[in-house]
Amino acid sequence: MRCSLVIGLLLCSCLAAGAAGGFARRVGTQLLDGDRPVRLVSVNKYNLFWCFIRGGEHERQARAALASARDCGFTVIRTSAAPYWPLDAREWAQGDSYWRRADACLAAARESGLKLILTVNWNWQMFADLAGESMQDLLTNRQSRSWQYLALYTSQLVGRYRNDPTVFMWELSNELNLGADLEFMHPYGYLRQDGQPLDLGVPVAYVARDNYRTAHMNQAARDLARLIRKLDPNHLIGSGYSVPRPAAAHLRARPAHGDWTLDTQQETLRMLQDTHPDPIDCISIHIYADDMQHWGLKGDAPRIVRTFKQLADRLGKPLYIGETGASPPRLPFLSGVLQAAVDCGVPLTLIWQWDTPDDASNNYTPDTEPAVVKLMQDLNRPR
Repeated sequence: MRCSLVIGLLLCSCLAAGAAGGFARRVGTQLLDGDRPVRLVSVNKYNLFWCFIRGGEHERQARAALASARDCGFTVIRTSAAPYWPLDAREWAQGDSYWRRADACLAAARESGLKLILTVNWNWQMFADLAGESMQDLLTNRQSRSWQYLALYTSQLVGRYRNDPTVFMWELSNELNLGADLEFMHPYGYLRQDGQPLDLGVPVAYVARDNYRTAHMNQAARDLARLIRKLDPNHLIGSGYSVPRPAAAHLRARPAHGDWTLDTQQETLRMLQDTHPDPIDCISIHIYADDMQHWGLKGDAPRIVRTFKQLADRLGKPLYIGETGASPPRLPFLSGVLQAAVDCGVPLTLIWQWDTPDDASNNYTPDTEPAVVKLMQDLNRPR
């Protein structure tokens, strides 16, 4: 099955201002692109930016993904905009040539009529590993080498694109909240167990100070958002967080012990408020089937989505679903989540992920997932 270019272009023109238009902005709990309310279902491609940095076949694959997203009418792509492993920082060290390749990524998106959500630091452990420091050094000490590496990279990235409307939004992180308040699981540190080779620049093991708490995270998120806002008054800022753990408030209260008691909705509201301080504009959640345990509504993802939208409305900030996806069969879960998000006014919901052949279990294209792509297109049609 192939998407029609004509249909895709019509959808692009109907659903959002083109990448040459103005900056997305926030009005209360609404997102506007130009003068139009944002009501979009779109996609992630986490390695889009980095494929341009690598060049060659990686860049060709990324350009093909941009074209296929455009042809299907998707107008926003979320991607990591920073090195993932310490070894990747060697590319950043190339200076002007690195940024010229980054420019090529934004230019290609612009030419395709797409906007990008750029995540400033997808893997927060990277800058700590690069500096030979701990996560607590990075999150709490503004004089640490790791924080200063992060601040330098952020200033270069944000400063370069602060006037470019191809950037839809800045994001601080990817799911940093899911690592908070878990020190009871490894109080003395832990060996790396992700199967990645050590020549990527990561340590053999992490230590107790690599555990971090919500308070550490909140401090770093606020300071990084302030840095971005100082550099760039034009673009919105989102957190990039996943949905809070169903017991997030209880884990926060007893991080050395581990309390998995389900939070109440009021406790979740407080977590959302505390983890999204100003100048963070938009509340991010990621929705996957295994996470849907909140408030005794186990498995009722549509109702959980609607409830998170209500909580965000109470806080006066827009909610967006930065990631969602499901194992096959995909539609029973995704149709409920996507429909609920559109019906209750979530401005932006992004599938994980688009046209990424090296992620075979999450490779959404018109050929691999025709039913999901059709559903997304149907939900994007003007009402």
